[in-house]
Amino acid sequence: GFAGGSMDKSNDSFQKAFKVANNYLGTHVLYAENYAVRKSDKEGFKKELNFVLSAKPNVIPELEPEHILEKEKAKKLLATMDTLF
Repeated sequence: GFAGGSMDKSNDSFQKAFKVANNYLGTHVLYAENYAVRKSDKEGFKKELNFVLSAKPNVIPELEPEHILEKEKAKKLLATMDTLF
């Protein structure tokens, strides 16, 4: 699983993080890159990365620079989707 744990625990942790701070884009990128890829969840991968791409970078104003980077990561990950699945 993610960070050495079980996949179920990983999913539970991601779901809790989404509930607490759904607009933190980094969590969506981590989910797609680490959880969805390992679970062969192509639809979940696309859903989370498209969420990131559609979000405004200033959705959390103090995190705008970080969110700009997360949007770039999401774009790159989507471009490599066919090699990941």
